[in-house]
Amino acid sequence: MKNAIFLMLLSISLFSFHNVKAQVYVKKGDLKALLSDQSTIGVRFTYNNMSVGKFGSEENYVLQKVNRYDNMKLGRGKIWHKAWINDRFCHFQPEFLHWLTKRTAKTQLQFLDNTDETKYTMVVNTDYVDLGFNALIIRKRAQIHTTIKIVETATNKEVAVLKVAAQSPRFIYSYDEIFSKIRVGQAYKEAGKKIGKYLARLL
Repeated sequence: MKNAIFLMLLSISLFSFHNVKAQVYVKKGDLKALLSDQSTIGVRFTYNNMSVGKFGSEENYVLQKVNRYDNMKLGRGKIWHKAWINDRFCHFQPEFLHWLTKRTAKTQLQFLDNTDETKYTMVVNTDYVDLGFNALIIRKRAQIHTTIKIVETATNKEVAVLKVAAQSPRFIYSYDEIFSKIRVGQAYKEAGKKIGKYLARLL
């Protein structure tokens, strides 16, 4: 009986892992037709309606964390919140862009961050983030779920929609890996790789 339960749990675990590792899903649009004659595309990151792990909405997560840190020392919550936002610009987005660019290096398409001078813009919205954890003995990988929309830059008209989920590929087994920003950054790295690899094959 114990063996049967173990095998069932293992199967569920492997199924969940496979889902997170799943490839890019195109929900709308013909990316090849849209981008094959383009030399540049803008990239913009958003975090609209993002949920965080078991906390639900980001607002609820931030409120709980700020209150927790302020109870330790007044003003510490504000410092934490600033770091929470800065991680996007210092760790998550650079990882995504670097690997997206690296995987598409052999194509003619270049990615420009926060520009309004391209015909199309790739809007990368983070729908969900699980920070994972590293308790030294027990570890859980971070993961993100994103919706990527290709819009006409001038009109913001949506012309294509993709879904990409990714998780941090492995544990680093170092002190740095204790910090969630490292784990989550690795998940953004994998997401950038996936969409980059998909576009490289397409174009």
